[in-house]
Amino acid sequence: PSVFLRLMRQYHALPESPAYYMNTAAVVLPWIETVCGTALLLGLAVRGAGIVSVIMLAFFTPMILMRGLELYAGGTGEFATLCGVKFDCGCGLGEVFVCNKLAESCGLLLAALVAAASRSRRFCLSRLFVRRSAPARPRISVS
Repeated sequence: PSVFLRLMRQYHALPESPAYYMNTAAVVLPWIETVCGTALLLGLAVRGAGIVSVIMLAFFTPMILMRGLELYAGGTGEFATLCGVKFDCGCGLGEVFVCNKLAESCGLLLAALVAAASRSRRFCLSRLFVRRSAPARPRISVS
């Protein structure tokens, strides 16, 4: 959480004082992401996990863009293009290129929207563990 807290401060999304806001977010956000991702994979509360994921991604994706633009504008000519900006976004992957991360986030946002709107469990791992029953045989009545 301390490394994530340091990276969150770069976004200026939460007030620095009182420290309670930043500290709580640094501890709670990774757990919410983990629970939502696990729920989506297992097919548990898919709509709820999808909605929470949409909300988080709708907030984080523009933040990544704004941070990339801030680094690009503040650079001393070290970045030829915005897509050349590379920084640690706080996602646990280390330094990433802004355009790659934005494309990934937009794809995840689209997938989360589908999960939130769909009743299907087609891509959930829970389907691997569910025993499929044999098709019902038509009953023939003899009178």
